[in-house]
Amino acid sequence: MKDFPRNESEIIAQIQRFGRSSGGAAARIGIGDDCAVLHAPAAGCELLATTDQVIETKHFLRETHPAQAVGSKVITRGLSDIAAMGGRPTWFLLSLQLPDWTFGEWLEQFLQGMFDKIDELQLSNFQLVGGDLAAAESFSAHVSVTGEARSGEALLRSGASPGDGLWVSGQLGGSALGFDLLASGAKDGPALARHLYPHPRLELGEELRRRGATAAMDLSDGLSTDLARMAEASGVEARVDGHLLPLFDGASREQGLHGGEDYELLFCAPADFDSTGLDVTAIGEMRAGSGVWLTDEGRALDAKGFDHFR
Repeated sequence: MKDFPRNESEIIAQIQRFGRSSGGAAARIGIGDDCAVLHAPAAGCELLATTDQVIETKHFLRETHPAQAVGSKVITRGLSDIAAMGGRPTWFLLSLQLPDWTFGEWLEQFLQGMFDKIDELQLSNFQLVGGDLAAAESFSAHVSVTGEARSGEALLRSGASPGDGLWVSGQLGGSALGFDLLASGAKDGPALARHLYPHPRLELGEELRRRGATAAMDLSDGLSTDLARMAEASGVEARVDGHLLPLFDGASREQGLHGGEDYELLFCAPADFDSTGLDVTAIGEMRAGSGVWLTDEGRALDAKGFDHFR
């Protein structure tokens, strides 16, 4: 029987084994000191920084969500923000609040899921450089992720202009469908995999930046909510044709409009944008004005996506 860590020092050593961190491409000093000692961004680049978290009962239920999926998702959430800016990830911090039930196999699988995702993405230079541990009544994991983008070129929510086309990557509604199937007792299937093991669009984000996209953000809280944020930040009106939505197989229109955690990219681009070879779909346009309009139904699109406080 495997001998699992039983105290803070042993848990740190367990994390360090997974993280393979003692300094490297991103850091001169990684785990083991009071602070990491990090290299500055490459010449001509700016530093990107984001933080995200998963919280027991809010983002997952241990009765239905495997530990590996929780680990995979928390790092995906941070990496997806870097993807939305058209950046390249460099390092991350991990802080864990651990109840007693996580000690042993659950924590091992959580860490395995996190670092399996990093390996799947072939992010050999993306490095864990530190974090924090605390005992708690319920589990939560927090990641702080940094990346780099060419100076002045990071994609922002506020970059859209009237006349820009409105686009999304991939398919929408798959995670919401998977969540519903999981709640009903389903054990496998494409939608379930989409919900449990989403994929950050890092390569696409960089390619959109190179091809001249004007604004971007990741779809974490649902199209209706995230698009409203982009339109407000850019000071424009967003017009969406619901008939054009690329829906995940089996997902409903409502799941495509409002379902969260797809981690696809929502972006704007000039009318002459070249989408050749990209997994993207044009769904509307930006115009002068404000708000979000669902053109095929002739009405305003209410933001009904995920909201922590609703």
